[in-house]
Amino acid sequence: MRSFLPSGLSVGLSVPVDDKGVANVDLVGDAPRLTAEEAELMFAQLAWTLRQAPGIAALRVTIGGEDVPVPGGASQYPVDGGGAFDPAGTRGTTLAGLSKGRLVLGRPGDLSFSTGPFGVAGASLDAVALRPDAEVVAAVDTGGDRVRTVEVGADPDDPVRTVVTGGDFARPTWDVAGRLWVLDRRGGNARVLLLEAGRVREVRVPGLTGRAAKAIVVSRDGTRVVGVVTTAAGDQVVGARVLINGRGRVARAGSPFVVRPAEDAAIADLAWSGPNRIALLSSSSPTSFHEVDVVAADGATVGVDGLSTILSGRVVGLAGAPVSSSLVYAVYGDRYVDLVAQEEYDAGSLTLTQLDFAG
Repeated sequence: MRSFLPSGLSVGLSVPVDDKGVANVDLVGDAPRLTAEEAELMFAQLAWTLRQAPGIAALRVTIGGEDVPVPGGASQYPVDGGGAFDPAGTRGTTLAGLSKGRLVLGRPGDLSFSTGPFGVAGASLDAVALRPDAEVVAAVDTGGDRVRTVEVGADPDDPVRTVVTGGDFARPTWDVAGRLWVLDRRGGNARVLLLEAGRVREVRVPGLTGRAAKAIVVSRDGTRVVGVVTTAAGDQVVGARVLINGRGRVARAGSPFVVRPAEDAAIADLAWSGPNRIALLSSSSPTSFHEVDVVAADGATVGVDGLSTILSGRVVGLAGAPVSSSLVYAVYGDRYVDLVAQEEYDAGSLTLTQLDFAG
């Protein structure tokens, strides 16, 4: 972790909060004068910390009793400020999916075929993943042996980039830094590939690498990877922390931990349903009954308010987003249903085989 409080400064004995909910943070010590950019980062860091305390609406910072100018010239900095520094990135509601092997894009209730190379007839795609900024899409070809990427706004005849070939690739997953993570299932001897800074390399992920892993998802901030592994006792969900170095590159993955022990029911899909929650779709009868369970992505067994839902009919997958409202859709061929708000969206003329939010 890195702090943007200047070296040589520390917080005073207390942080008083006035009757308007403004926290007064007095920093003491010797430090050079802050630039506008340094002050903005410091205010954002303090706001992200203080927003966790109920009753605090804004903050004011002094150094040695003198006010530090608030970015934009305001008299105080709101605790919900600094949204640009959210490690999960922007939290849009753009959806990407597949219908008849072609890419579909849009908002809830308004999906249509992409006008780019992946949306044309005969695209023959098996899985897709939209980058969190909704500007680039990655796709696995039918057969699972090639992963390609293209800009969402590309013309139908524009060339696409081949990322990797010659594997058995599951649906890719992006993080907010624009890194693309790809699971190569390799007949039960899985490996995790990473496209970062224009190059593809293998990242050894304990608990997934070398095992019968069949799907992975990576957190928006790129610090956690969670995957499904088939074992003799059933499907198990495991996770691992991802360590990022000082240059913002992936260094390695840490020791694995169990998110959910192996169970008899096969896990058909998984998706983020909050910043630290994973929704799991399992089926006792693929054509009639499914269950959606929400579990903590770090393996915690207490303090998690999740949902467990029984679904009837043929569910093809889940669409989820890492937001605190636990946004999860159950995806059917002809519709998709918000499991929290109980809203249903008609897919129109599309026949969905996959759907998920950007990232």
